[in-house]
This record gives sequence, C-alpha cells and structure tokens, in this order.
Amino acid sequence: VGGRFGADEQFGILLGASYSDRTYTSYGIYPDDWNPEAAAVAGAPARGAVPTNIKFTDYRLKRERIGVSGSLDWRGDSTDLYLRGVYSKFTEDEYRQRYRLDFSNITWDANGLTGRAATSEQRSDLRLEYKEKSILAFMAGGTTRIGEDWTIDYGAARIHNEVIEPNESWQFRGNPGAVAVDFTDKLYTAAPVNGPLAPAALGFRTYTAQDESGEEDTWQFRADLKRTLAFGNDSFVKAGGNVRLTDKSFDGRNDSYGRGTAPNRFTLAGLSGDDVNVKMGGGLSYFLTPSIDSDLIRAYTDGKLGGPQFVLNESTSLSNATLSDFSLDEDVYAGYAMANLDFGAIAVTAGLRVERTKLGISGFLLQDGVVTATSGTRKYTNWLPSLVVRITPSDDTVFRIAYSRSIGRPQYSDLSPGGTVDLSDEGELSVSTGNPALKPYAADALDATAEWYFAPGGILSFGAFAKFIKDPIFSQSYTITDGTFGGVTYDRIYFTQTLNADEGDIVGLEAAYQQQFSFLPGLLSGFGVNLNLTLVDANLKNPDRGTTNFPEQSKLLWGAQLFYQKGIVEASVAYHHTGRALLSVGNVAYNDQFNDDLRRLDAKVAIDVTPNVRVFAEGQNLTDEPTRQYQGGVRNWVTQNERYGRTFYAGVSLRW
Repeated sequence: VGGRFGADEQFGILLGASYSDRTYTSYGIYPDDWNPEAAAVAGAPARGAVPTNIKFTDYRLKRERIGVSGSLDWRGDSTDLYLRGVYSKFTEDEYRQRYRLDFSNITWDANGLTGRAATSEQRSDLRLEYKEKSILAFMAGGTTRIGEDWTIDYGAARIHNEVIEPNESWQFRGNPGAVAVDFTDKLYTAAPVNGPLAPAALGFRTYTAQDESGEEDTWQFRADLKRTLAFGNDSFVKAGGNVRLTDKSFDGRNDSYGRGTAPNRFTLAGLSGDDVNVKMGGGLSYFLTPSIDSDLIRAYTDGKLGGPQFVLNESTSLSNATLSDFSLDEDVYAGYAMANLDFGAIAVTAGLRVERTKLGISGFLLQDGVVTATSGTRKYTNWLPSLVVRITPSDDTVFRIAYSRSIGRPQYSDLSPGGTVDLSDEGELSVSTGNPALKPYAADALDATAEWYFAPGGILSFGAFAKFIKDPIFSQSYTITDGTFGGVTYDRIYFTQTLNADEGDIVGLEAAYQQQFSFLPGLLSGFGVNLNLTLVDANLKNPDRGTTNFPEQSKLLWGAQLFYQKGIVEASVAYHHTGRALLSVGNVAYNDQFNDDLRRLDAKVAIDVTPNVRVFAEGQNLTDEPTRQYQGGVRNWVTQNERYGRTFYAGVSLRW
C-alpha cells in the first residue's frame, strides 16, 4: 500500500507485508559408504561395490515466513532522501523419523544382485528440529544534484541477524538377524529375513539435545560522486567508497546422553507410533517400522536426563559445547573509480576497485583430548579491475566483450577454528572441522556475447565464457573406520572440512533463442518458444587428488519453454535440465559425492478476468522428479533419493 502526500506531493510512503505457511512431507532413501574394496563372502556384487546400510526417512516440515517492509521518501528540487526498513522472520519445524538397517558380509547369489547378509543391526531414530532466523534492517540515504553535471549518492545501513536452533534426537537399536538384499533396481531393497524388530526388541542407545544460537550485526556506509560527460547518451565518470563492519558470534551446545547399566535400560515398548509407508514413486514403497511417537518419548524423557537411564557423556558434551563456538570481526574498506564512455556504436566501461579486509576470529581447538582457546587475525588487499566493451553495428545487433576480477570470501562458519561434532549415532561421529586458514578465492573472468534481435520479442544469442580461479574453496569428506577422536574410539568417523585448492577453471559456451510466432494467423500468433543451452568444462586442481571436476558445476544445462501471450491469456509449459555435478571431493575417488541429473516440468496460466482482476494457477515438478545423489562417479551407487512430490498454486491478483 502506498501513496504520495504533502503540498507538492513531495513525500511518498510505501508499506508492505507478506505471510507464507507451507507444510509438506518428503520421503527419502539414504545409503552410506559404498566401498569397492569390501570383501564378499561368496560371489561378487554386480554393482562393483556395496554400501554399509540403507535408511528410509519420513520428513515432515512446516515452514512459516513473515515479512514487513516500509519506505518513506522525500523529493526536493536538488535532493532526494529516503528511509527504509525491512523485517523478515523464517521458522521451520521439522519431524525426522528414520529407519536404518546396517549389514555386512553379504553372500551373493550367482547374479551378484541378490544375496543375504549374515550380520545386521536395526536402528530407529527420531529427530525433532526447530529453526528460527530473523533479519532486521534499516537504511537511510539520498541523492543530491549539483548543477547539471554532478551527482552525489550516499547511504547507511544497519542490519541485525539472529538464528536459534534447538534440536533433540533419540535412537534405539537391536539385532534382527539375517538380512536379504536385492540390488536389481537402482533403489535397492534390504529387509530382515524374519521381519523388522518389535518395539520391545529395540533398546535405547543415545539421546542428544542441541541448543545453538548466533547473532550478526553489520554497519554499512557508502558515498559516490558522479559527473556526467558531454558526449554520448550515457557517458560519465564516477568514484566512491564504502565500508562494511560485521560482528558475528555463534554459541553451540549439544549434550549427549547414553544408556545406563543393565538394570536401568529400557526399550521402545510403549513408546512406538504407527508404521510409515515411505512412498518413493514409480510403484516403490518402503515401510518404516516401528516408528517413535514424539509425544510419548518426550514425556518419558522429561525429568530423567542425567539419571540412571540417560547418562551424560561429559567429555563429548564438553567438546560439543565449545568447539562450535566462535566470534568474528570482519571489516571491509573499499574504494573504486569507473568511467562509462559512449561513442555511439562503441561504448566502453572501465573500472578499478580496491578492497582492504581485516579479519579477527576467536574460538576453540581440540588437541589431545583437551579443549583450548585460540584466536588469530588476518589482513589482505585485493585489486579488482574490470572492462566491458559494447559494440552495436546496427539497431538489431549487439556484441559485448568483458573482463573482470572478483573475490569470494569463505562462509563465516567455515572459518571457525573448532567446527562441529555430532554424536547422533552411538559408535559413529560426524565431524565438520573449521579452517581459519581459508583464503578468499580470486577469479579472473572473460566473457563474450553476440545478440541478434531479429523480430519484436525475438532474440538469438551466443556466448562464450571462461573463469580462472586461484585458491578455489571446496569441501572434502572422508570416512575413518575404527578411528579415534578426542581420545575416544568410534566404529566410524565421518570427516568434512572446507579447504582451498590450488586453482580451478570453468570454460563454457551458451546459446539462447526466443521468438513469438506473431506471423501466424489469429489466435495462433500468441504462441512462442524460448530455448537455452549451456555447455561447461570445469576442473579443480588440489595437492591431494590432482585434477577433479569442479564442485557443484554441471557440464550440461538446457531448458525449453512453450509460451502463449495473447489478449487476456498468458500461459507457459517449461522443462529444465540440470546435469549431474560433483558435490564434494573425497580423499579417494570412490568417496566423491555427486548430484545426479535434475529435471523439472512446470506449467502456469494466468487470465485477466477484468482489467483489474487476474486469476492464475501454477504447477511445479509435475513429473514428481526426486533429487538424487550418488558416490564415486557411479550412478547406481545411490546415496540419496528424496521425493518431494508436486506443488500447485492458485490465486488472484488485484490492482487499482
């Protein structure tokens, strides 16, 4: 809602608000640790490797978003001023029920696709997660015009972010005996020969209570001075600077409790819920049984923590309460100068930006089982030039050539000296170690494009790009069996750390075509198409593994859209393909993690009922495509297959 007021309508005000409440369920399958070196008792696996387990998940999420914004503007003869504010809050309640079946020593049938595991373990887990994030920002600034040629822009902002994340989880275990495995389909099956365990056969093993919170405060100031030049349509020179001052703190706590001695142990009997049918689509269903009733287990746990049934693991809890804590100050001072020179058929934009960064961070390290405080500072300067040349030999053709250098700073959480430790499974530890030595990456980018506007609403374009990156940031993961962390031995330790590679490069070609078929008769003239294609070759070089694919960079992306725009109707059907890509680099090739191909079919339609009323409908992921991840570059070594289902929207928009 907005409007103008004042004697000369020199004031303007705009107020906005939004609310969203989305509840949905996702079903998933998550095998772990495909290992081609795993010995088979008899025969050999047809896939060349076997995982250590299979997990079926039932995730139910409720996401709520609230937003409020406001802007007050004043316009004078030579000065315009504004004051703006934004508040946004996001909350997420998540119920995560999981059934896990571990197995080993498989005796394979002759086909190598089916067999029986002699030893196994069944786990039933429940994790209840809550997350709340909020952002409050105020901005003030303006523009002052001096004569006809000079302009000063200035502004300041104050931003405050908060996050709280209290979670808790329970785990029960038991031995169901022999397990039958069937790897005939890509999503394999594994089930106890004698059926899943009853609640009374599943004994309590672990309970964890996590309580994390963080705050971030940022001050930002900027000022620009611009002078318009007397030639061309848009020639000017400009110089300015800005300052960003950020303080961030994070406090984490994750208390871990184990089972007591034999007289004080308990089972899932009396605490279980209904069986869950994990619907994976394509006729595939898995039963998650028994489940854990969230109300019953919470009521049972209440008042017993630290007692004989829930014994506090003091050393692990102390590590968890300190290693993820950190505080950070980052100050960035930047100045720049640029010129845009319009010579008619040729225009040149050139600039140079320099940034000085000061970083101070303090946290904790775990050394020989002892938690110690640590701190450090870093200072660095980056020079960032850029050049863009635009050539327009005719009214319907445009060519662009560009060069730029940019930097990317590490995520604040990756700079934490300690990292995070998660003992959600007894005998298994997940360790994400921080890396305060992470350097920002620097990227030199070259781009060239050609565009031909051959008809109203029609364009044919081609482009080539190359990016050469120094010190690229990537995530490395690996697994240690029978390893020790903090003086404690675990069956399996999952390590993840963010590192700098030596260098990387991303080179690609892209093309796009769009046209409305206005030359067709009558109603058919509203149809049109939009096509795009991108081909990429990307590599990462690091000292441990040599050359690998570049993480999170697909080699093939394409999309096709059929649209209709005529009279009161707008509609489209779009199909998008994102090719498979390396997700994280392992210590050896078979531990690399990949995202599989992702395809989306979406459709939408809007009709103007009156000049002021529009009704619309939209469907997303109409083919019910799951997200899938796999290991070691082998697509049937599936590590994740998660199904979110289809999403539909319908509504009305009003304007007056």
